[in-house]
Amino acid sequence: MKKILWAFCLTAAITAITWADPEPPDPALLEKINVGRDEKLLLKADQVRVLKPAEFPEVALIGFVIGKGDCLIGSALVDNKLVTPGEACGVALRAHGWEQADGPGKIALATRWLEQAQFGFGETMVKKRPPHFGTNWVKWSDPSTLANLSGSVRIITWVELRPTPETPRRFHKKLYWFSKEGNLQRSRIIETYEMD
Repeated sequence: MKKILWAFCLTAAITAITWADPEPPDPALLEKINVGRDEKLLLKADQVRVLKPAEFPEVALIGFVIGKGDCLIGSALVDNKLVTPGEACGVALRAHGWEQADGPGKIALATRWLEQAQFGFGETMVKKRPPHFGTNWVKWSDPSTLANLSGSVRIITWVELRPTPETPRRFHKKLYWFSKEGNLQRSRIIETYEMD
């Protein structure tokens, strides 16, 4: 029992050490993000957050602050070039063996990307039904994954948005579609739910 508890504590400590919270951009990156913007629309450092996922050091995701601290991923940095988040996903997944992986391996890589990168600005993949979740119209469903023969992967899962003290718990049921090259090709909200 002590060995299990020790292993759990060590894993939690390593995760805490390697996980990087989103941070403001450095001046050079902010300048790069603002290239081509009208002077009235230039972003300030407090409007941008950068996430460097420890498990995917090939990329840095750039989020734009909206509302009361929520961040929307708007672009990414790969080899010091701005690219779409979907392209950055493909670079990261290919670097971690996407092209050689079988169906379950691709699902595992895609899930890691969602949990460690895509949701790094405060969202959480919900794998088990929270108590009192749902209504007559909104039903819980466990995460659903599918690896296609073409090499693409589809994940449908409930995601909890970043909690705030002044709002109820907010959930989106989302679809994520990864192309055969590993790019996050599509993401969309299927359903929403707020829990009082």
